[in-house]
Amino acid sequence: ANGSAQHEASSRLPFGKIAPRCPIGSAYKPNDKVNVRAKTVISYGDVELDLAGLEQIASLSQTNALSLSLQRVATIGTGSAMLTDVLASMNSTLDKDGLDSLSPGQFHGGLARPRLYEIAGAVNRLRRDGNMCQKR
Repeated sequence: ANGSAQHEASSRLPFGKIAPRCPIGSAYKPNDKVNVRAKTVISYGDVELDLAGLEQIASLSQTNALSLSLQRVATIGTGSAMLTDVLASMNSTLDKDGLDSLSPGQFHGGLARPRLYEIAGAVNRLRRDGNMCQKR
């Protein structure tokens, strides 16, 4: 009973301000080394992205689109635009121009649209020095 009283008291405490994160595009450049190895694994430059925790990925086609989405962050992420704004911009472009906008000038044909949650999850799993800055 005493433990639950402590939990209730701590749940009423304010969490604090969350600093917005801003992707730095240059950190998302994979140096032409991108390989979708499985539905839940992307080799992205020198990083292996484990997407197993993104349970809504239904097909390899979505993982292919995720790898291209990460590469688009390299062109959209300026270091001053918040991650939510980068994702909103990408979503707007996908709504307007379709999946082929992820790889302009190429017809891929093997892509399925992931949700923004999966794109954000992939961004969060890319651990590289200097890939995010925080606004205060």
